[in-house]
Amino acid sequence: VSIFSAKKRKFPMNIKMMEKHSLGSQAFIPMEETTFLVFVAPKGKKPNIKKLKSFIIPKQIGINYRPGIWHFPLISTKNMNFLVID
Repeated sequence: VSIFSAKKRKFPMNIKMMEKHSLGSQAFIPMEETTFLVFVAPKGKKPNIKKLKSFIIPKQIGINYRPGIWHFPLISTKNMNFLVID
């Protein structure tokens, strides 16, 4: 369990890398009432850009990436903290 301090991102932005955690899930719970964005791609040796999906996560909602899911690091619309469980 840790606290991640996300910095506000500038838009538009390019997604130049993705990451995955093969051995366990990773959860992000916002510690403030705001929306944030996620980009995910299915499991595989490399991220499949053709299957990339993006989501706007509503206020007061956390996310949990399953093991092996490709994802871009958190995209915050303001400076804020997240509780991280991995």
